[in-house]
Amino acid sequence: MNPAITVELIAEPSVLSSSQLDTFMVGYTIRNVGTRVVDPELNLSELRVNGMPSHDWNMAILNSGHERTWDALPPGDSITEKWPLARALFPRPGDYKLVLTVSGVSSAAVDVRVTP
Repeated sequence: MNPAITVELIAEPSVLSSSQLDTFMVGYTIRNVGTRVVDPELNLSELRVNGMPSHDWNMAILNSGHERTWDALPPGDSITEKWPLARALFPRPGDYKLVLTVSGVSSAAVDVRVTP
């Protein structure tokens, strides 16, 4: 059974030029909408870029420090984290669709356009 969470994918800005890649941040806000403390198993989350899993997302998740609520998110609480991964996620100008899945719960798709 999936935990009672919501998953919001953060991808800002949604339109950027190749020279602005360092300004792009990708991350999440996970909210516990249930009545019990949950482990959203963020270390097993998956970010898909145009349908393909991102290895760089996994490396960012596993190699960064985490809030105390990382594996014990209280009811009504949320956790937010972001990373500057544009150079890894967007190898060339184009249109990209990102979807984050955490504990079987997927975010709404977020479209990002990288211009030359």
